[in-house]
Order: sequence, then structure tokens, then C-alpha cells
Amino acid sequence: MKINQRFIVKLALGFVAIGGVLILVGFAMSGFSWQAYASDHHAWYRTFTVSGDNFEMGMHMDRMDSQEEAYEQAAEEAEESRELAAEQQEEQAETINELKEDLAELRSEAEELQGVDRQKAAEVEALIDKLEDVLAK
Repeated sequence: MKINQRFIVKLALGFVAIGGVLILVGFAMSGFSWQAYASDHHAWYRTFTVSGDNFEMGMHMDRMDSQEEAYEQAAEEAEESRELAAEQQEEQAETINELKEDLAELRSEAEELQGVDRQKAAEVEALIDKLEDVLAK
């Protein structure tokens, strides 16, 4: 059987064409999204790692990386929650101080009302006592 060079070229071009069609079909099945092919965020040189603890050649060490990333993320979230709690405590302290100042002003105004209108002064005193009870809690 004699195989000429034209047949080999046609066969190679046919394989290239079939490969191109398969690529287009695969890309269409991915929803025309390049992100569907992103299987690893590491560079090519991190495909295997030999360390003192783990001798796992030829395998991705992604589980260790993902554990480290999860730990770092949890630490960042904990720090953010601590900062948020501290800010909230500061705001509450400022609010309580402002309320105490307002209560002091109300007391002085109630004392001034004692001479003018005793009934209004008694109402203001009752309101002040309620506010102090709320602040005490």
C-alpha cells in the first residue's frame, strides 16, 4: 500500500479541523465563558510541591493553600468584628454621656420651673427619673 504525501497532509488538516470543531463545541457548552476553564488560580510552577512535611509529588497542594486562606480570612473577619464591637461600645458610651448631660440640663430646668409651675416641674422630674432608670439598665 502506497501512501502519498498529499494524503498525509489532508489527514493532518482533517484532524486539525475536527479539533477546531470540538473546541468550538466545548466553548459553546461552557456558555461562551472563559471563566469556566479557570480550574486553578496558581501559576504553572506550583503544580507540585515537595516539602519537609508532605512528600506528595505530582499533586496540587491546594488543600493546604485553601486551609491557610480560610484561616487568614477567618482571622481578618474576627479582627473586623472586634473593631466593629469596639466602635459600637465607643458610640454607646458617647450616647450615654450625652444623655447624662441632657439629664443634667433637664434637672436644672426643672429646678427653675419649681418657682413658676410646680405641676410641670413634677412631670419633668418624673420623666427624668424614668430616663435615669433606663440609663441604669
